[in-house]
Amino acid sequence: MFNLATHRRILVLGGAASGKSVFAEKLILDHCREFGVTADYLATLPRELADGDLELAKKIAAHRCRRDQRWSLTEQAIKIAPLIREETERPLLVDCLTLWLNNLIYQGLDCQNYFTELGNGVKDSTRPLVLVSNELGLGLVPAEAESRRFRQLQGELNQIAAAACDRVILVIAGQPLVVK
Repeated sequence: MFNLATHRRILVLGGAASGKSVFAEKLILDHCREFGVTADYLATLPRELADGDLELAKKIAAHRCRRDQRWSLTEQAIKIAPLIREETERPLLVDCLTLWLNNLIYQGLDCQNYFTELGNGVKDSTRPLVLVSNELGLGLVPAEAESRRFRQLQGELNQIAAAACDRVILVIAGQPLVVK
């Protein structure tokens, strides 16, 4: 049911602390064991962007502790589509699109152009690929305009990623639910 050989492009959605990253890592590692390859991890929050934020630093450290020599790490805050398009059989985990969106907004970039580039990159990708993103649309409507804009853009981004992927999985309390 959850197999990168059958569904080469998978989007894993979930709320904060839902278990989505752990689930996505397992998908990748299962594929690595089956095909005897190592994995690529694309972190969209480079270390320097987390400097001074103790909570983010702890989260990054926890993610790193789960990874071993089977993973190579690339940190990229903005230009992720070229890495997604790389022609290789090494599976790629992109964690996470929510932080990537934050980076785009922080840099004042045109999100729609980057969303289109991402969607096309995912569609064109020949490598096994797992994208991780937060589902923000299930909660209350934020009171602040900037937060509402972020939530709206996150929903648009998730829809573009979902349309480009073969399978979409929602993780709730560590349990996967197939959406597509």
